[in-house]
Formats: sequence, structure tokens, C-alpha cells
Amino acid sequence: MERDEEYNANRRGYYSEAITDLECNIKSKIQNGTFKRTKLLWQVKTEHHAPIIKELEASEKKNFLAPAERWMCYEEEKSICFPVDTFEPKVQMQYVVPPFTLPRNVAIERRRRQYQQRTIKECLDELGIKPKHIVPTKVLMEVFTGDKFGLFPKINYLPLELFDDEGYDNRTPHGWIQHGIIDGISHPIPGEAFIPISEKTIVPTNPVEPLNYLYVWTNVAVLEYIEDKNVYKILTLDGLQRTFKIPRIYLMFKAEDPMIFAQRIKFAVDLRNRTESTIRYEFYLDCMTLTGTYDIDDNTWNRIVRLATRDKRIKPIEFMAELEQQVRLNHKRALGEMEYRDRARKQPYVYNFLKIPPREKWKVPDKGQISTSMENFKSRIKYFQWMCIYVVPHTHRAIQFVVRECQKVAQMSLFTTSYGKNVTLGEFHEIQTQTTNNLIKHLKTVWINTIAFNIRMCLGDLGKGWFNINERKHEIYLNAKLMRFMELVKYLMQYALRLLVNHSASIYTQLIESPCQCCLSCEEGFEWGFDLINSPFRSSVPTIFALQLYMNDDGAYYSVDPDLFPKTLLTIYDSALALTHTIKQVHPLLLTNLKFPADLCLSSVGLLEDFVCKLRDSFMTCYQKAIIPLKAYAKEYNIHLDLFKMDVNSYVEYFKDNQNSAPEIKEEVSFQYKMKWNLEMTLPSSIIIGPFLIFTSSLREFLVNKRQEICTKLLNQFAKRMKNIIDNVLEEYKSVVIKLNEKPNSIEHIYDIRDWMETIPMTVKSLEEQAKRYLLEYEILDYFWYSLPDEDFENKWEVIGWPHKISQQIDAANEYLNEETDKFQKIQFNDEITLTEKIEQMTVQVTKMSAYTDFGASHENAIEVKRLWKHMKEAQEQGQLLNQRQKLFNMPVVPFDNLTKLIKEFEPYKNLWTTASDWIRWHEIWMDNPLINVDSDAIERNVTEMYKTILKSVRIFADMPGVQAVAARLKDEMDEFKPHIPLIQSLRSPGMRQRHWNNFEEETGIRIQWTAATTFKECLSLGIGDHTDLIVKISDMASKEYGIEHILDKMVAEWENNYLELTPYKKTGTFIVKISEDIQQLLDDHLVLTQQLSFSPFKAAFEERIDKWEEDLKVIAEVFEEWIDVQRQWMYLEPIFASEDIKTQLPVESKKYSSMERGWKRIMRNAYESPKIIEYCPDKKLWESLKDANHMLEIVQKGLAEYLEMKRSVFPRLFFLSDDELLEILSQARNPLAVQPHLRKCFENIAK
Repeated sequence: MERDEEYNANRRGYYSEAITDLECNIKSKIQNGTFKRTKLLWQVKTEHHAPIIKELEASEKKNFLAPAERWMCYEEEKSICFPVDTFEPKVQMQYVVPPFTLPRNVAIERRRRQYQQRTIKECLDELGIKPKHIVPTKVLMEVFTGDKFGLFPKINYLPLELFDDEGYDNRTPHGWIQHGIIDGISHPIPGEAFIPISEKTIVPTNPVEPLNYLYVWTNVAVLEYIEDKNVYKILTLDGLQRTFKIPRIYLMFKAEDPMIFAQRIKFAVDLRNRTESTIRYEFYLDCMTLTGTYDIDDNTWNRIVRLATRDKRIKPIEFMAELEQQVRLNHKRALGEMEYRDRARKQPYVYNFLKIPPREKWKVPDKGQISTSMENFKSRIKYFQWMCIYVVPHTHRAIQFVVRECQKVAQMSLFTTSYGKNVTLGEFHEIQTQTTNNLIKHLKTVWINTIAFNIRMCLGDLGKGWFNINERKHEIYLNAKLMRFMELVKYLMQYALRLLVNHSASIYTQLIESPCQCCLSCEEGFEWGFDLINSPFRSSVPTIFALQLYMNDDGAYYSVDPDLFPKTLLTIYDSALALTHTIKQVHPLLLTNLKFPADLCLSSVGLLEDFVCKLRDSFMTCYQKAIIPLKAYAKEYNIHLDLFKMDVNSYVEYFKDNQNSAPEIKEEVSFQYKMKWNLEMTLPSSIIIGPFLIFTSSLREFLVNKRQEICTKLLNQFAKRMKNIIDNVLEEYKSVVIKLNEKPNSIEHIYDIRDWMETIPMTVKSLEEQAKRYLLEYEILDYFWYSLPDEDFENKWEVIGWPHKISQQIDAANEYLNEETDKFQKIQFNDEITLTEKIEQMTVQVTKMSAYTDFGASHENAIEVKRLWKHMKEAQEQGQLLNQRQKLFNMPVVPFDNLTKLIKEFEPYKNLWTTASDWIRWHEIWMDNPLINVDSDAIERNVTEMYKTILKSVRIFADMPGVQAVAARLKDEMDEFKPHIPLIQSLRSPGMRQRHWNNFEEETGIRIQWTAATTFKECLSLGIGDHTDLIVKISDMASKEYGIEHILDKMVAEWENNYLELTPYKKTGTFIVKISEDIQQLLDDHLVLTQQLSFSPFKAAFEERIDKWEEDLKVIAEVFEEWIDVQRQWMYLEPIFASEDIKTQLPVESKKYSSMERGWKRIMRNAYESPKIIEYCPDKKLWESLKDANHMLEIVQKGLAEYLEMKRSVFPRLFFLSDDELLEILSQARNPLAVQPHLRKCFENIAK
């Protein structure tokens, strides 16, 4: 009973590991089940007493597999957790240690427990340091009420952080912050800080030493390091979450030794006390009165000057006088100090307010030399001095920095082992490659630069000598100690690189090899069997790769070809190791004045070393074994290939075309349901095979759904057929009723309805016979319990009652149409009278138009004219309609001729006033609106059209002086504006740039400030109207330059989407290129076009760009030419030198060909990685490489031709064979039968 309670679901149930949504809350009750030590997923699926979650709220976040991590928190602040790794102290040990040696993780755990046994407060108490000794001076100054600067010192006045010795620290500030970064995520770092007490802290009433209760050591979370202020940002863990920024002396990390940190504080406190005492002592000496103190006599001073200057004159004299004054003052001060010390020694009770610093005692040696009891000591010390690089402290510090950086690198890894879930092969390759590239980038930049920077900082100030990093002569460098120093740095870096590679290779192999152990016994020819649910190859460790099982017309296949796994894993492994050989040495970066080879790299672990080969062979063997059951499992799914390839729609259409009976449909649907159940019972959703987690759910669901789809579509097809038939009948009935109920809107509509009603009886009889015949066929759907929609069910019965409804509707429609006919005839009489009155009103309005002569009211007149014109057009259309209806009502037709005449008389007025309104509006827009919004292309067109209209109006209104004056004024304004049109078009030219405006300013002195609100009127006010010809000239030039720029941009854009057509060539592992005729034609056209641009007189602004573009095009043309030549020769020679016999007979040519082929494959590989023509081809180095390859191939062909000639001279009958036939024979020298097909050409009378 107790054991059941221990495993109850409320604490940690069966679902606590299956459900990984950390924010999901189970609110309903959970039934407790019996406890069995079985696997979780099997128990959930099979155990009847497993706990059942009745209601589970769906979380907003998706479920995920949380990483296995350990966290710690403090009782006072449980909301902030720390990874356990942040408590681990630093240990100077290798990751891989020899046997019978204390492991690194054990050493770390021992040291962590040792640190936790003692607190910082206890350690400070042991050293005699009280809280009042380390309270910040700013706080002391505020709270101390006594004499702060009296004779006897009461408080410290220098900040403690000034005396902090960073040598006690085992990590840099950034190193501590990096200590909290785990798997790329930054976490807070636990520590203790000396901060002000909180309100919750209990302080004794009236304490003896109140300064001890101002600050207290408190647990904190370190958030970040502020480098510019050299302080740390912390968050208290006392329940208040206070934030402080404190120096390092007041912060102790949990991962460091509290005793060492206490010693660090002790050292700072003692040093501060000594410093303050020394400052006070020196201040007292400076304040002593020196009156009456013995001064240096003249003879002594002259002797001092003579000895110091060696009887040389010193200029200027003022300098000597000032120097003499200083020397005499220092002499008196020294005498005063001696007298002060003597009195303090004799009367210590008087001078007890000051601690006098002790004098430095000079030890007088007994002998002039120190005996070493060593033979040839001078020669030995000279040799040691010659060979030793640690002759100055700078080299010690430099090597210390180098070793520190190398230790960091040795602890890194080229690969990552952190995966929150199973990944695809592509994701695995991307993650590992990115990890490797990031580390290699770090090594190439940060690591090298940091080491070089530290060495430069340490040795940079030494200047000329053994360690002159600015040395310019290589001969001196070879003999200097600096060379031995740099060699030591190189070996340290190479050793760190080897440790990194060995550690990374072991981690990588262990990661990918462990899940494959269960598959090592599997051999070729393995067959899976019929059980597709249970796997005999379940790994004891988590799987790595996720695969999807799919199927196509050829059979089942995986989302990733299993054969790619060994190749990809090997590529990742070898590529990472190869990249470690690309790390540059630090010599060239540091010694910039010396020349070193460009390929000077650090030596790393070789790809063929025993350790590397052993690991490589191990994981390759594992994965070659692991893919055997993987392929066998996929092969078993081929039994469902016929179902997969089945086209359901074609299958259903086949049934539809055959018009199968109800029993045939029933039999087929029953068979499909049985096959669906069989699929659900025999196919799993997922299965584990070694390192692979195969998801088959999509294929399983597809096959099951396909069976269900067949059943559903067969029934749907029949139901749809029945529904369509009934719906068609109902639609016919409804269409009849809708048309009968249609309300006529005119007399024409009434005549159409009456003609159609005569056909209704025949239509209704036909529809009634169809409905009775099809209602009997619904029994097939009822047999399969097909859920017939309510709409279809209602339609079955609705179709029976429609004929009676339609007969009643016909009678009602006849009565309604008779009433509507009388109504429309009355409306016709009223419309004719209304139209006549409307025409008379418009005639009066047109007569008044001659009085409209106010140009200022152009907009109002235009609105009135448009309104009247609209009424005239509406009246004209209405008159035509009334004439047509007069014929339908058998009435005489009366045309409205006076309306047509009125429209003709009014049209000139309409044209005049609408044009006047448009001109005023456009003129304001062109003159007062910002030029940026003016359409320069539409100005000339609009002005021309309006000008034509006004000229016509001037002629028409010759008999009306007032109206003609309006037209004449418009004409004059247009004539005045026309000369500005070219100026506006020039100002709005798209090719105008700042350089053009600068030219205009130089010639005219007019400066135009272009803004978004600049108007044409403002430009005219500047006086540019007087320089229209200059503006037009500059605009023309700008337009032509704009044309050149547009052509260049267009050419560049056309090349952006042109790529090299690369196709794999046989099994050579490389590619061949095809230069299409379109690209070649484009290149020729652009060359010609670029040459034309280079001759343009307007190219000055783009001359450099044109020259660069022309050079790139020429290089591309040369590269294409050389590329095709090399490719043609290589395709000819490749099958020849692929033969081992030819390689043996032509070793020199074969070696040259192999050298050329390596370069060729490199070129094609680079082209495949960067196939864009405009980026890859305009490269002189590429052209030179192709040219060298072409030259090498010519040499090889020449050697091959000489070899063939030599063979023909030995056996002359070979002259009857071509070069290709002779090479075919020679390439198969070990096969005597290879010569038989060619005997007929070599000898007469041989048929075969």
C-alpha cells in the first residue's frame, strides 16, 4: 500500500514523462493504477489499470522533449534557478586523464563540496576582518558622525576596490559570464555579495559597533558584467530582488574558494591601511617647518654639480637654478625626516597617532661575487642567457596568456552532442557543420588575434633587442630569442589543437556509434518478416536520426537514402578534422614587418593517423550494419504498392461509367472496409531500428484513408447522383414559379412573360414523371447506413407537391398581368407630358447662357453647364424610350426633334466653360503645387487640347463679344504659359542629378534648394526663366547620361539571373559545363553595347564603371573560350587515363594529367558552389588556371601522340587503326581478346 502511494499520479505519475509541456496543468482527477516496472509507452498502450487522464487542457505551446538538466535554487528566492554547472569550480586538469588518475569530474565535485563547507563570513572572521573594515567609504562618510580627518584616523577614506589584486581570480570577468552560458543560453551565476542590509534583516538594538551591521553578505544572482565601469550587475535572492552594481572585491562567486577570496579581501584591506598610513606620514613630513635646517654648503654643491655634469655646461641657466632649489629642499626634508624618526623613537607615546613605515634596509654583500661552485660558469651562463627566453618578465606573462588561451581551446569541441529531439540527416549535418565552422572561425579569429594581442601587449614595449616584434630583417630574427619564443608558442598551440581534435573525435564517435550496437549482428540478406510493429533492434540509448517512410510508384522509400548516412557522417568527420589544418600560425599576424609563406598553418591531427582511422572505421562499420535492417523493413511495405498506386477517382469513375447495380456496390464497399481494418491492425505509427526513429504514421494514414476514401466516394457518388437528379427537378419547378412571380417593370416585360406561359403545361408533366422514377433508388444508401442530409430528405417529398402549386400560380399570374398593363399605359401618358415641360425649361436655360461672361466665375459656370448637359442627355434617352413604347400600346409615334436642336446649340457653351475651369485648375497645380507631384509628360498634351478648344470657341462666339472675351482671355493665358512648358519638363527630367544643378549654379550663380515642397513659381522667382535654354541643354545632357546609366543597370540585372549549367559527368565525381547560345549571344551583345557606351560623349560620369564592366565581360568571354577548350580535351582524355594500363605505360603523362585533373575538379566544384556567372567567371585567376590546364593538356596529348607513333613504328600494321581504336587496344593490354574486333583492318582476308 505504501509503495502504491509513493507512485501516485498526483506526485509523479506515468504521464509525467510522456507529457512534456511544462506549463500544462491537469485539473481533473486521475485514477491510480497498479505499479509495474514496465516500459512507459507499452504500459500506456496495453495496461488496463494505467492512469487515465479524463480531461487535459490543450496548452498554447507545443509539446517538446525537455533536456535532462539539474537546477538549484535558494529557499528565499525559488523563482530563480541556477544550472548545477554554474556551481562547478575551475580545475586545471585534462579532460582525458591516464588510468589510475583522479578523474576530472571527481576532482570538480570534491572541490565544490570543499567550498560549500565554509562560508565567506567564517573565513573573514578567521583572518580578523570585520564588516566595518570593508564597508564602502562613501557609506562611511555619510553615517560616521565623529571627527573624520583628525589626528587619530577613525575611518578609511580610500575605496577598497582600488587595492583589489586580480591575481587571486582564476577567471577573467568575461570568463565568469561565460561560465553561465550553457548550450548557447545565458543563465545567472550564483554568488554572495556584500550589500546593504534589507528591511527584513534583524539588527541588535544599540550595538557596540554599529558599522558592522550596515552591510551583510547576501546570496545573489550575477546578471552581467559592465566592462566600462568594471562592475557586476547583481540581483539579490533575499525575497526582495534588489538590484545593485558592485565591484569585484564585494562579490564572491559560488564556484570559487571562499578562503582564497577572504585572503584577497584581507590583502586589499591591509594594503589600503598601509597606503593611507604612508600618505599621512608623507603629508606630515611635507608640512614640517624647515627653518634653521642645515643647508648644503657651496663647496659640496659645486662638487655635486661637477660629478653629475662631468664639467659640462648646462643650458639654460634658469633650469639649473630651479634644479638646485629642488635638491636643497629635498636635502632639508631628508634631514627633517631623520629628526622626526629620532623623536618618534625616543618618545613613542607622543607620536602614537601615526604608524611610521619602516625603512628599506640595504644588504651589503660580503664579497664582490657569489660562489656557484660551477666549472666554466661564465660560459655556461652565457649559453643559458643565449638560449633562455625567460630573461625578461614580459615573456613570462606572454607565455602565461598563451597557455591560458590554449587551455580554453583544448576544452572545446568540434561537434555538439546536445539534441532536444531526433533530427534528420540534413539537420544533423547542418548543426554539426555550423558547430565546427563556428569553432574554426573562433580559432582563426578570436584565438589567433587574442594570442597575438597578448604577446604584442607584453613584448611591444621592449623595443630593439632579443624580442623586437618590429624586426624587419629575417636574418636577425632567425638568430634572436624571439624566434625560439614563437616556436614555443606554435608548439603550445599545436598541442592544444591536437587535444581538441582527439577529444572531439571521441565524442563524435561515441555519439553516433552507441545506438548502432544492437545492429552489429545483422548480415546482408536479412529479411524482416511479417511483424511490422515490433522491432528486434531497439537501442538502449536514445536514437539520433528521424526518418519518414514514404512510398512512390517504385515502392517504399525513406525521406533520406540510408546509403547517405555513412557518407554524410564520414564527410562531417573528415571535414572537421581537415578544417583544423587551416588555422594560421601567429607569426605572420604578429611580425608584420617580416614576410612568411602564405600557407603557414598549425599542424593538427592527420586524417590517416591510427587513432583517427580506428574511430572512422568503427562508426562506418556500425552504420553499414545499421542500414541493413532499415532497408529490409522498407521492403516489406511493397505489398501495399498496388493500393498506393491506385487512382481513387479513376476507380470511382470506372464504377460510375459501368452503372453498377446496388448488390455490386454493396459487395465492393464491404470488401474495402475489411481491408481498411487489416491495415489498422498490422501497420505501426513509428518504430525504432538502431539509431533511427522511423515515422510511418503518414504512410499508414495514407493507406487507411485511401481505403476509407474508396468507400466514401462510392457512396458519395451514388448519393450525389440522386441528389443532382432531384435537385434538377426541383430547380425546374422553382424556376417556373420564380418566373411566374416575377414583377414586370415595363410593357415589354409583360409581352415576354405571356409568351413563355404557354409552354408551362408540357414542362410540368415531364418533370412529374422523372420524380416518380428516381425516388425508388434511395434504398441503396439506407443499406450502408449512409447519413442522408436533411436537405436531401426534404427534397424527396417536396418534389411530389409541386405540380399542383404551379397550376394555382398560373391563374394568379394572368390576373396580375392584366392589371399591370393598364397601369403602364397611364404612366406612359404622364411621362410624355413631363418630358415636354422639361424640354421647355432647358430651352430657357440655354437662352440665358449668353449672359455668362464672368471669367472669375468659371468654376461655377462649368458646374452649371455640366449639370444642364447631363439633363439634356437624360431627356434625349427618355424620348427614344417613349417612342418605342408608343408602338407597343398601338399609339401614334411623336418624335422630340426640338430636343436634338437644343443640344446642338448648347454644346459650344459646355466646351468653353469646362475648358476654362480645367485651365484654371491645371494652371494652379502646375504653378503652385510641388514640382515633384507634377506630371511633365501630360502638360504639353493637356495644353494643346485645351488650346484647340478655345480657338474653336473664339470663332463660334464671334457674335457674342462678352463670351468671346472669355475665350480670348483663355487663349492669351495659354500663349503666355506655353514658353514655360520646356522649362517644366527639363526641371522634372528623371536624369537630373546634383552635379547638373552644380553646373547650372556655376554658369548662372543661381542656387536651387530642392525640397519636397519646391514649386515652379518659386523657381521662376529665382530667375531661372531667363536661362531656359541652359536648363534645356543641361536636361538633354542629363537625359542622355540617364540613358547610359539605365543601360548599365539593365545589363547588370540581366546577368543576375544567369547561371552556369552544370551536370554530373558519368561517375567522375565532377561536372561539365554547358554555355548556352542565349548566354553567348547575351555576352556578345553586351560587349558591343558596352563598347558603344565607351564612345559616347556623355560617358564621363560613368567612365570608371563602364571600363570595369567592359573588363569583366572580356574576362568572361576569355574564360568561356578557355573553359570549353579544356573541357573538350579533358572529356577526350578522361576515359583514356582512367585505364590502369595506360597509367602504367605513360607514367609521366599520367602524372601531369592527374595534376591537371585535380585543378579541373577544383574549378568545377567551385563553379557548382557559386554557379552565378557574373560572380564566378570575371576572375583573372580563373582564366589563368584554365589557360594552364589547357597548356598541360596539350603537353599530355603531344606525349600521347608520340607514344602511339612509337607503337606504330614497332608494328607498322597499327597504322591501319585510328588513334581511338589503338588506344582502346592498349588500354586493355591484359585482355588478348580486345584486339579481335580490329583484326580486319590490320590484315587482309579476315572476316571475323
